Amino acid sequence: KGPVLEYYGQALQAATHGSVDAMQWLAMLHAAGVGVPKDEAESLRWLQQAARLGHVIARQQLAGLPPSAPKEP
Repeated sequence: KGPVLEYYGQALQAATHGSVDAMQWLAMLHAAGVGVPKDEAESLRWLQQAARLGHVIARQQLAGLPPSAPKEP
């Protein structure tokens, strides 16, 4: 169990308790497949949730997605 996986558990707990920074971080891990399997749907879900709750970087990242990418579930 590496440090990324250990922190992933902590970030997941923080995200489920409303931490938008943790949500955005989880989105990036899933997008890149760092410490977890690459999962674009899961990445988008966390990114959308962070953006809806006001995370500025998540909003910018969603706005930067190609027009064909789904931005809302």
